[in-house]
Amino acid sequence: MKYITKILKIMFLPGFLLNFVWESLQSNLYNHHFNDLMDFMMIQVRASLGDVAIIFLIYFSGCYIFNDSNWFAYKTNSGYFILSLQD
Repeated sequence: MKYITKILKIMFLPGFLLNFVWESLQSNLYNHHFNDLMDFMMIQVRASLGDVAIIFLIYFSGCYIFNDSNWFAYKTNSGYFILSLQD
């Protein structure tokens, strides 16, 4: 259980921050769906949390499929191909 908590902490913060910046940078490409800064922040937070959820889904799916928590460290095309088929 400690390992899963550690992985969640290591993946959540950088994943959230990078996705928040990314979502904020591309927000000008879309129609403005916000009235003030608080609306803007809430939209970006929800989008970033969704992106982090996808990152966790990919990671834990890889752990399950390859039965290895370090599956991403092995640079095999077949492993990534199998994981990409999961939709």
